[in-house]
Amino acid sequence: GPVDIVINKANPTCSVTPYSVTYDGNAHTATGACSGVNGEGLSGLDLSGTTHTNAGIYTDTWTFTDSTGNYNNASSTVTDEIKKADPVVVATGKTCTYNGSPCTGSGSATGVNGENLTPVTLAYRDALNNLLPSAPLNAGTYQLAARFAGNANYNQKQSSPAMITINKATPTVSVTGGPFTYDGSSHAATVTATGVGGVAVPGSFSVIYMPPGNSTVPVNAGTYSVSASFTSADSNYNNATGIGSITINKADTSTAVLSSINPSIVGQTVTFEATVSVLAPGAGTPTGYVEFFDGTTSLGTAALSTTVPFKASISTSVLSVGSHSVTAKYLGDGNFKYSTSSILLQTVNYNFLGFLSPVQNPSALNAGKAGRTYPIKWQLTNYSGGYFSDLATVSGLGYYKVECNNSYAYGGETLTESATGGTVLRYDTTDNQFIYNWQTPKSPTPGCYVFVVRLIDGSVHQANFSLQK
Repeated sequence: GPVDIVINKANPTCSVTPYSVTYDGNAHTATGACSGVNGEGLSGLDLSGTTHTNAGIYTDTWTFTDSTGNYNNASSTVTDEIKKADPVVVATGKTCTYNGSPCTGSGSATGVNGENLTPVTLAYRDALNNLLPSAPLNAGTYQLAARFAGNANYNQKQSSPAMITINKATPTVSVTGGPFTYDGSSHAATVTATGVGGVAVPGSFSVIYMPPGNSTVPVNAGTYSVSASFTSADSNYNNATGIGSITINKADTSTAVLSSINPSIVGQTVTFEATVSVLAPGAGTPTGYVEFFDGTTSLGTAALSTTVPFKASISTSVLSVGSHSVTAKYLGDGNFKYSTSSILLQTVNYNFLGFLSPVQNPSALNAGKAGRTYPIKWQLTNYSGGYFSDLATVSGLGYYKVECNNSYAYGGETLTESATGGTVLRYDTTDNQFIYNWQTPKSPTPGCYVFVVRLIDGSVHQANFSLQK
């Protein structure tokens, strides 16, 4: 009878190779193949369960599914691994100048495909390798490290150290002061060192004044160049220098002049005395000379005294008759300005010796008859008694009527020129006297009159008359 022949399915021979790679951002799949009993290759091996991209250790299942009917299906597992990659971590240093703010570097972490990895942290260490809590502020050198903590695909990584350098700042050295006024005291410049934000930088100064070229603080008036060298006591600041200047102005003065006698007699010695005063805020002792002037003509120069009050004087006996505008000019010195006094009007008169007989001088009242001629006589001398004979010394002659009860003081009234009885003003060289014959008026009515002699020195001399019928 018939016999059943059974041919059992064979088991395929499958070889699957797991993978162990480093993360590169790409998908990875195990490799393998299945073969038959005669070494023929068989299709149907499914490795899709072994495909991974991210880092990790995976137990993956592969399967074989027969499509020929001659082989059994098969499956098994393999262990696949994608190791974490090392990122590229870079720290970037920086050079700053101290400004009171942190000097921060930077860092970056880059993945296998150039992608930026975050977060990146920065760590700073000082020159003694002490870890700082934040970016450094003060001048010095520091190390910076950038750190990436790692993630699912990348290992933790720290960069090589980079340098952070904070250079010292240079303060601004200012030289100020003045202008001052000479007062006999020294006047120093004010020097300051100013740092970031206008703060005062501690330290010491060496100050040189030119002239004299050393540290001596100037006293005298002038302009001085000043150089200041600053030595910083703050480790964040360099030493520095600054230049400037100060000015000590001359002190203002005032000058006043006085006369020993005013009015004076021609030929009389007059002493003019000048007093020089120092005006605040100036102080000290002025030196030098005072020049005295009559108008624009110099009368002479005298040295100023060195004690208070500061005075100088000259004497002269050569002033001519008339009014003189006398001034005194202090010529100044290295520390004091010149000054000129206000004008002193010095009056120089003739020495009028009074009216001579028969005319009496005020306050006497000369009684006489209206219409009569009276000889008016007078003498003029200088201070030494020398006589003047020039008729030009007289600038006016005349009279005016007054009420008999007044004081008879001449007040500039208009004078009536009188007839002279056939004579004119003359000078008698024998008796050294001026003579003028005054024919007294007969009209309008008898009464009181004042006869006036005006001299070119500006003086006025009068004789008082009561003229009756």
